[in-house]
Amino acid sequence: MPLVERRYAEALLKLSDRKVWIDKSLNNLKNVVSIYKSCDDLKLFLNSPKVKNIDKKEVMTKVLAKKFDKKFINFIHLLIDKGRINILPTILNEYIILSNKAKNIMDIEIISSEKLTLDQTKKIETKFKKICNTSNIKSNSKIDKSLIGGVKIIVGDKIYDNSIKGQLLNLKNSLKFT
Repeated sequence: MPLVERRYAEALLKLSDRKVWIDKSLNNLKNVVSIYKSCDDLKLFLNSPKVKNIDKKEVMTKVLAKKFDKKFINFIHLLIDKGRINILPTILNEYIILSNKAKNIMDIEIISSEKLTLDQTKKIETKFKKICNTSNIKSNSKIDKSLIGGVKIIVGDKIYDNSIKGQLLNLKNSLKFT
């Protein structure tokens, strides 16, 4: 987990003290990251060491003033002052994790060899609600044909591998040491 990005995400979360503001800041951050990623000229301008920070902040204020509140614009100014505007996309990733945690939502990634039915997904979510001791699960499904069968679940930095590929790898590794 990137430490610097996490600290900025935590700072933004502290500015966004209520659930409504947490969601608003998340939407603001998503929108700014989208603008940042899609506009190469803006990205070059903001990351150029030849452009003064005061000019960068002035441009960003003009770009953001109509849709974003002053607290959020000040957050963007802080990133510019600290030379961290280039890590905006990873700050977003960290903010999503922290805001979900603040709202008691657990993100899980379900990886399977075939598309799961809605019932199968709900059963996995129910099981992980108990395992993670949370009331809300937000799952993201992916397909990986190399798993052969079964599922692999990623929760934060933990991996629950119940795939055939994972079981074969475990068997292979156990046979190496005997």
